[in-house]
Amino acid sequence: MTGLLLQIGATKLAVSIVLAGAVWIVHRSVGRPSVSYPLWLVVLLTLLVPAVISLPVLPAEPLIPLAARGAGVAEVVVAEGTPNPLAEPQSRAIAQPILAILWLLGTVVLLGWTATRTIFFRRTLKRAVRPAPAWLRREAAAVGRDLGLSRMPELCTTNARVTPMVWWSGARVRMLIPSFLLADPGGAALRAILAHELAHVRRRDHLMRWVEWLACSVFWWNPVAWWARYQLRVAEESCCDQLAVGAGASCPRIYAKALLQVVANASEPTGFRPPLPASAACGVGHTKALERRLRMIVTTDNRTPARRLVRSAGWVAVVCALPLGLIYCDRPTATEQDAAMDPAEGAALGTPDQVSAAVDEFVASLSRREAEIQEVIREAME
Repeated sequence: MTGLLLQIGATKLAVSIVLAGAVWIVHRSVGRPSVSYPLWLVVLLTLLVPAVISLPVLPAEPLIPLAARGAGVAEVVVAEGTPNPLAEPQSRAIAQPILAILWLLGTVVLLGWTATRTIFFRRTLKRAVRPAPAWLRREAAAVGRDLGLSRMPELCTTNARVTPMVWWSGARVRMLIPSFLLADPGGAALRAILAHELAHVRRRDHLMRWVEWLACSVFWWNPVAWWARYQLRVAEESCCDQLAVGAGASCPRIYAKALLQVVANASEPTGFRPPLPASAACGVGHTKALERRLRMIVTTDNRTPARRLVRSAGWVAVVCALPLGLIYCDRPTATEQDAAMDPAEGAALGTPDQVSAAVDEFVASLSRREAEIQEVIREAME
């Protein structure tokens, strides 16, 4: 069982490396977040798709000589410098359970750490969260109509120094706005932040948070999973920027200044980061990623997103690449191994009738030897 688990993990690693390399080439060539977003998503989804189709491409197990298949009393003599075919399975039988235990232990630790951080975050906010005022709900509803949002999330405010975020834990989607953004009711900066967060809701990015969290928790040892998660978030934030600015919430420069204000307030010592399953306005907090994002906002025409045909091609690629997650590499079965046996080796073993006759002769010789030994013992006793 542990061998099968490790084979699936190794196959997932190889598939994710190939897919991530292909997506990176497309990302560098096209340069549109709306195209690269579904491609980075497919890298994480292929990790979560159950591997149920065996692909026999691994080297076959070494054949144990016929003499070693007997009653277990014969020893296999191996020439000097030749690997013992019986020693390899023993070492692999020891290493495989250890690796499987480390894999499962790391997953449990990461899940526990995430749950602890989430509980701490919710308890901290519980004391400061309150319903949003009526004027803020009206402002958010107006922005939501511009974005084509059919259902508004639950809007809350807090005195805690956090970034604006969208939060979903199974019930209604909640949108959290810190109180430092409410100093200018109806201002362009507040409208820009509301547009960004409602763009997350419209795109259902709160669902993707759980997908990436699960993929990185199960395959914590796979660096491609964490890299794909980072690239997915970068593309996601750029898509929300394009959607918010394209809806006419504010001009690009005011929008960029609002994001800088959010990042500056969240970076103060009294602030703290949201848990993993949350979509925050500042998104990826790395300086280079934020700089590229701001440059894209103020220099790119965000009102002309990628053509529908190009975006559709990205989602078609997702559907076509997902079946790769169903495959795992395996060793050939005994029947396939016997069918692929070298003819000379098969001739040396003989036909099934010859092997059966040899076994019968061997058993008969053991019976004769046993009778002779009993006769010698009887004579000695007399």
